[in-house]
Amino acid sequence: MRTQPIKKTIRRGLTLIELITVIALSGVIALVVATLLVSGHKHWNALYSRVNRQETTDAFAVHRLFDAVCRKSSYRKATLGSDGASLELYYWNDNSTSDVPENYARFYVAGTELRVEHGVNKTGTWTPDAAKATQTTMAASGVSQAKFAVQGASVQMILRFTDAKLAPSICSAVRYNY
Repeated sequence: MRTQPIKKTIRRGLTLIELITVIALSGVIALVVATLLVSGHKHWNALYSRVNRQETTDAFAVHRLFDAVCRKSSYRKATLGSDGASLELYYWNDNSTSDVPENYARFYVAGTELRVEHGVNKTGTWTPDAAKATQTTMAASGVSQAKFAVQGASVQMILRFTDAKLAPSICSAVRYNY
């Protein structure tokens, strides 16, 4: 008797158990990825709103303004308010040959705004001329307190905001002119 060779059957496809396992693992991976995407989006929105809020953009603009005024002001004199909440700096006009600065800039807080007053000094003195018109601009809003300090030729400004969640904004600059 002749024996027939045994045929090996090649199995094609997946069993039901294998299929359910693959679907379950895919679901877990999709859940983890979705959670990471949602969390990342939430943190991105929080960071975006923090960076682009009015106080943040104002602080950046104030830093630039403060640095520009300090760089052109004289290091011979800076007048601090009695409580350090205001600062007066003295600076020259462009291409000036005067020994004494012709202008001043006063930084101070009024209500919840940081303001900068620009004016003219009395001729040949370090004293603001009250008879001449001044120009006052609002440099930042939402400010609860400003503290200024002068050490040698450097000047520092610390701004605290009405929103207690915001960190104080600190700006330092050096006065270069004699």
